[in-house]
Amino acid sequence: MKYALISILLLLNDFGFLYAQNKSDLKNFNILKSYFTPDNKHRLEFLKHNFYDERCTENFPVSLNRDIGICQLRLYDNIENKLILQIIAGDEKKKNFKKCPNHQFPLALAYGFHAITNNSIQFFTELGWFGVDDRNLTYSEFNWQTCETKKLWKYSQLHCPSYCDFTTFLSIENEIYVFYFNRISNTIDGEKTIETDPNFSENQLFELFFNNGSDFPILKKNVSKSVLKIPLQKYDDPESLSIGTYPKYPNINIYINDRLYLFNFKHLILIRMK
Repeated sequence: MKYALISILLLLNDFGFLYAQNKSDLKNFNILKSYFTPDNKHRLEFLKHNFYDERCTENFPVSLNRDIGICQLRLYDNIENKLILQIIAGDEKKKNFKKCPNHQFPLALAYGFHAITNNSIQFFTELGWFGVDDRNLTYSEFNWQTCETKKLWKYSQLHCPSYCDFTTFLSIENEIYVFYFNRISNTIDGEKTIETDPNFSENQLFELFFNNGSDFPILKKNVSKSVLKIPLQKYDDPESLSIGTYPKYPNINIYINDRLYLFNFKHLILIRMK
């Protein structure tokens, strides 16, 4: 009887050890958000764990706001309720981890989530997550059937000399756009490269469009095609002029003080919002 009791205690102890080691597999979590594909065949879930898991506190980008609390992403076949994809923060450190998607931070699918289609997840990442002082966003599409990630759209506003009032670059597949303050015509101009499949690095984008050595950006001739021009009012105090852009994927917003425009890339049209 004594030996039987000791055996039971040892078994319970071993079970407790395994229980602690596999705590990430416990059903102790909250489903923060759920999304369904348009055909309703797949379900995407973002989970917050209710227990301490070192994988939820390590291996995150240094500047990412983790107050959202997402630690796990799950994708289900909604018809059979079958798990297709599961990503838990820190799992990529495991030797047998299958890196799908092939991305620096797999949970970007959740933290940068934009939309879900019938076979893919659209999401963004920004350099600020990784401690870089730069308003640089990249929108991508992850196809869970092929485990491939495709870059769709890249936005950057700071890659220009210090004398720029503002300059925004946008790369959409093989096309590159620039939006900037044209001091010669006192307008906000938008230009699109006429190059086919341009292959320029980030620090070469300014030189692609503009001449160097001027007091302000001057567009090179015969390198681009105008897509928009917004006249500016005359301001007595130039310091009161606030102009710039911010991403509104798959479009872009352009603001001029209290005026707001949306530029549609599909039809190359400008819409006054307010």
